[in-house]
Amino acid sequence: MPRIKPTPFNLFCAYFLGLDEKAQPRFFNMNSLARATGMDVDDLIRLMERFHLDAPTMRHVPFNVSKAHADCQDLAMEGHTQDALRLARRYFDEYYNLLKEFDENLDFETIDYDNIWGDEVPDQ
Repeated sequence: MPRIKPTPFNLFCAYFLGLDEKAQPRFFNMNSLARATGMDVDDLIRLMERFHLDAPTMRHVPFNVSKAHADCQDLAMEGHTQDALRLARRYFDEYYNLLKEFDENLDFETIDYDNIWGDEVPDQ
């Protein structure tokens, strides 16, 4: 029986935030996520594309998945699973709102890795 229902939110949490069905930290790649959802890998890939949760789409959206992953993992590892889920929901909503800013010219090479968290003020 599948552990994870393949909804957009659940797939986002598992694949991008590393949260399992109980909001516990857990690594998922496409193969392990397919097993957890009871799906064939190719079907899961197509479903993630349909939900705009595929890596090629995400790389062109101005969403800081590294920060989202770290923030949610931190809460989950501290045992604050409900807080991790609430934050995951906020990041999920933020990602879907940012889809309208899809930019084919935006990708990992345009990210300032010296300021991955986006909170540093540049020197003037």
